Amino acid sequence: MLDKVEVGKIYRNIKNNKLYKVVFIGNYTEKPMGMELMVGYVALYPTDIKNFVRPYSLFLEKFKKARVRGL
Repeated sequence: MLDKVEVGKIYRNIKNNKLYKVVFIGNYTEKPMGMELMVGYVALYPTDIKNFVRPYSLFLEKFKKARVRGL
């Protein structure tokens, strides 16, 4: 399991084994009890939907750092 997420790095989804690149980490400010960190990332494979956002804590659970050459 990951312990941190880095902008610009490539990660592999544990469930679907596909690659994604993290483009930003931001704050979701509409949460009633304060802010929640969110991860914005893009798919590195052909798909109709390229952009995704997920809570930071959930990203840590569902992704691992990818070992990729040439990207």
